[in-house]
Amino acid sequence: MNETEAKDALDAIQHARQQTSKLMGYQVSGSVVAAWGIAWVIGFSAMQFIPQSAPWIWGLCWIAALGWTATRPRAPNDTRVLATWAMAVCYVGLITAMVEADVREASVIIAIAVASGYAITGLWAGLRFAFLGGLVTVSTAVGWWFLPELLFLSLGLGGGTALLLGGLWLKRP
Repeated sequence: MNETEAKDALDAIQHARQQTSKLMGYQVSGSVVAAWGIAWVIGFSAMQFIPQSAPWIWGLCWIAALGWTATRPRAPNDTRVLATWAMAVCYVGLITAMVEADVREASVIIAIAVASGYAITGLWAGLRFAFLGGLVTVSTAVGWWFLPELLFLSLGLGGGTALLLGGLWLKRP
């Protein structure tokens, strides 16, 4: 084996290692993304159809999704992902307080922050996450500009279903 062949073999091994790590990260993250998708579908649908009960329903959804997230195995990039989501939550809180957002505006800001979090996560954890961010962005835009009377349903069915199906997609090798 000459020097070029050895280098090519090492490069192939490195590439295979990176792909394996990315696919393992997808698989570990898939059920968490799906759980949050279910929370979105239920929570935003409650906001659309039974707004008086929505805060309680959202609270239960958050507890369930956080519980599921806490009991899952950790992905290789968990520290970066956690930092991304922590920053996104802080920015959402700050923005909604600064603009004194109503429920509709706050929901759109949250959806944009989630979409951004997935897009940024996609930079180091794999393009499937960036794709999910794009789907959430599209459902947010459709609800805001084209279906304003069904905004919460658009966020729930569009964004939530994208996360649910995206989570199942992530679990596939």
